[in-house]
Amino acid sequence: PVPGQAPGVDGFKHWLRYVRSAFPDAQATVEDAFAHRDRVAGRVTWRGTHRGLFAGVAGSGRPVEFTAIQIVRFEDGKAAEWWGVPDLLSALKQIGAEVGPPAG
Repeated sequence: PVPGQAPGVDGFKHWLRYVRSAFPDAQATVEDAFAHRDRVAGRVTWRGTHRGLFAGVAGSGRPVEFTAIQIVRFEDGKAAEWWGVPDLLSALKQIGAEVGPPAG
């Protein structure tokens, strides 16, 4: 989730707006997909140009590419639950964020 994101469809729309404001040209490529029962899992490569605020970092103009693993559970033909594990550390490094161990 991103700051201010609610659950459900409204939260997903909020997430999409956040991503599009930071990476207006964001594109996702499904590299692998697998289905089992009511779930679909995929490895997705995200690409875009960092143009707006993302994780507290102002737009840098840098290209970004990172991978995410997504799992979606379907119920009655609709996505009922969605889990994702993006490689945000890689994305943050690519936009020039200072990344290090927690203070303390």
